[in-house]
Order: sequence, then C-alpha cells, then structure tokens
Amino acid sequence: MPYHLKKFLIRISLLLTVIVTIAFLTLSFLTSLYKTIPANIPFFSNVPMYKNKWQYIPPLEITHPNPAFTAAYITFVNGDKESLSSLRSTMRNIEDQFNRHYHYPFIIFTVDEPSVEFKELVSSTATGDVVFERVTISQYGYGNRTDQFRASLSRKYLKDTPGNTEASRFKSRLMAGTIFKHESLFNLDYFWRFEPGTEYLCPISFDPFQYMYDNGKQLSFSLSSYELHETLPSIFDTVAEFKKENPQLFDENHDNKLWKAMTNKDGSYNRCSFWNSFQIVKTSFFTSKRYQSYFDFMDHKEGIFYERWSDSVIQSLGAALFLNKTEVHFWESIGYRHQYQYQHCPNDKAIWEKCSCRPMHNFDNDGLSCLSKFV
Repeated sequence: MPYHLKKFLIRISLLLTVIVTIAFLTLSFLTSLYKTIPANIPFFSNVPMYKNKWQYIPPLEITHPNPAFTAAYITFVNGDKESLSSLRSTMRNIEDQFNRHYHYPFIIFTVDEPSVEFKELVSSTATGDVVFERVTISQYGYGNRTDQFRASLSRKYLKDTPGNTEASRFKSRLMAGTIFKHESLFNLDYFWRFEPGTEYLCPISFDPFQYMYDNGKQLSFSLSSYELHETLPSIFDTVAEFKKENPQLFDENHDNKLWKAMTNKDGSYNRCSFWNSFQIVKTSFFTSKRYQSYFDFMDHKEGIFYERWSDSVIQSLGAALFLNKTEVHFWESIGYRHQYQYQHCPNDKAIWEKCSCRPMHNFDNDGLSCLSKFV
C-alpha cells in the first residue's frame, strides 16, 4: 500500500475514534441530565428511565402546638388514587383556610396499608405532623353476631337508598363507635373529623379547638337534616330500651333539651340528626364508659346492617341521651360544603364577603334541614 494512502487511512481512523468518543460522552451526559428532570413535567412523567424514590418518615412523637390541650384532624380513607386526590384536596383546603397558622397534626385511618407514595404525597400537604393508623377488621367490618345473609337481604330491600353499600355500613360502625377503641385517640383531648372531598369555604380567623376548650363544648356540627324513615324504623325504640335498662348511666342534672329537640309531640323520633362529616369533639365524650356502653348496646342490635343506621344518627341520639344543650355548638361562623347541594355559609356579611359562598344558598333554608330545632 502506498505510504500516502496508508497515512490517509490512519487519519480517518483517528477522526472516527474522536467522533465516536465525543458522541458517547455527549449521550452519557444527556442521559444523566434526563434522569434529573422532575416527573411532574407532563412530557417526562411516564418515561420508564425515571424512577422516583418515595419516602415517608413518621414522626417519633406527634407535635401538639397548643400547650393547653392535644388536638388533631382525623379521617378514614381507602388507599386508592381517587381517595388520595380527595384527601389531599381537603387537607390543602384546611391548611389554606386555617391550619397554616396553627400546624395541628393529622391522623389518617385506613384499613389497608397505604403505599409509601400515598403517605409522602399526603404528608407533604400538611404543615403539621401526619401519621397513618390501621384499623382492624373487628373495627371496620361485621360484628361477631351479624347474620350476613340477613344483612344482604337488607341491602336488597334498600337498593334505591343512598349509602346502602356494605362498605358504607362498615364505615358507619367504625365512625359511630369502634374507632374510639383505637389507642391513637386515647391521648387526644379534641379531634376535628373531616371527610375527603369536602370544602371549608371561608378563612377561619379563630381557633375552633380553643373555642371548644374555653367554652366547655363537647360536640359541634355545621349541618343537620332529617334521616329517611326506611333506614331506621327501630332505632328510637332501641335507644329507649337502652335508657330504661341503664338508669345508672344518666345524670339527674341532664337538661333533656336535646332529647326534646329530636322528638315529636307524641314522643316519637323526628329523625333529626347532626351531620358528622365535619365535627369537632371532645374525645372523652366518645371514649367514656357511658357512650361506649350505649354504642355496644346499639351495635349488638345490628341495626347498622339489618336496617341502615348511620353513624351520625347513632352519635346524635347518644348526645341527646348524655349531653346538655349548652355542651353542643353550631358553627355559624365557619363556611362548609359537603357535595354541592349541602352547604352552610356564615350570615355575617363581614365573614361571607371573604368566602366562596353566599348565605342565600344555605342548606339551612331547605325543608330537609332541621337546624332550627337546635339553635
């Protein structure tokens, strides 16, 4: 081979080597840069090469910001994506309207273990601590005595009734009483129950927990309504039976005004109850021996499964049995919405001017509301 041709080929070979090396180094750099781009940028969100390492570190001990008492938000959710979205939406709403100034903790109850992704996304929404607690099948499920065949017949009979699923009854039983056997609530003085997907419509310029503490309130609510007759035909007789069999649990100084507000002139139940999708409560009322005795009695009657007793009705009748009217508070100054058609908007213009609601649209004015019996 001529020398000049050989020299030319060597130069070409060296040039190709340089080009390949530069291309390889450039590709390596772009790949490493590519992996650092956040997954929430739509174009890259589903790229297989990107792997987010979710992380949730539970607090060793819940921080309670108020030195006078312990208090937390509580809710029960499923661990699916739809529940995650609703939960984060309401938590973000609570933070924006109130908690960013106070940093009260959240306790999230589930029946299944949520994923680490679920926990990180939820905990990142709050300014206070967020802890996740599991409930047991004995707490969220059928009671030991439940005839499940009879329960299924009840669901068929009430097939056109809202809240008629097996899961809704499990949740009713949990939130009416079995959740108050969970050890995570034993050291809480107050809790604020909220439901994922609900909204708080106004900036809250005071501390509702502090209000409960300063004014000796045991139970509070925002909405009240009449329950469907077909869901609870035997509940009032059952409560009367409990009252007759347990006279030792009743205070002779009980003013009986709540009981009268929930009864007709003939002494029958008017089907009125406080909604508990938003409630702030002194925890000791529900964990007390008298309320737990009442709940156990109601639970053994199986009306949750054989009829469709809701947790709000069970709790409301429990309040009527044991609390004076002065111990129950209606949150006039807090704007709240449960689904689009159920809302309370403060009547004070100085408040509602800052809200995303107007009092003229209040459920309080609807014929299904029984608020007038309590205020």
